[in-house]
Amino acid sequence: MISLRVSEREFELLRTKSEAEGARSISDFVRLAICGSAITAADRVDQGIHRLSDDVQQLSAEVRRVTEILEASRPVARSPIALTARKSRGV
Repeated sequence: MISLRVSEREFELLRTKSEAEGARSISDFVRLAICGSAITAADRVDQGIHRLSDDVQQLSAEVRRVTEILEASRPVARSPIALTARKSRGV
């Protein structure tokens, strides 16, 4: 159970809003307002995590692609033995 104190002005505002929203009582209105905002915040966090995860996966794929391009454009390194054999033959 949660108890909170509000001023008379705040109480009147809550009563007016709860009636406008069709709530059964001020308690129901406040409960829905508190729970609804908590759920909304949790949903936003979940959405942010999913978006971040998607961005990380996309970034990872781009890094792999760039790495493959760089490796493909790199000249083929020859072994020291092959270079020595070519020099000794006068090539």
